[in-house]
Amino acid sequence: MTTISPTDRSRRLAWAAIGISAVTLLGVIARRVASGPVGWTSWALPLLIMANAVPTATGLSQTRPDLARRIAIGGIVVGLAILVSELRVLAHR
Repeated sequence: MTTISPTDRSRRLAWAAIGISAVTLLGVIARRVASGPVGWTSWALPLLIMANAVPTATGLSQTRPDLARRIAIGGIVVGLAILVSELRVLAHR
């Protein structure tokens, strides 16, 4: 039985997250082409997931932790902006 190191496991999960996000983004594009407008969060969330998974998938978090930390902080800020935007939309309905 082969054991997988935690680093390899996290990289595999990161690549899976990138792949799933890419498929989701393709679905958003197809929905946009087929039926018209979609919410901006439909575009932003898959890109946000991919941007946060790339440092782990490429090993950037081990080689350049300062850059990986900045990417993570940027992702948190964008995620909070999406949350606030959606809450404002729900509050005005």
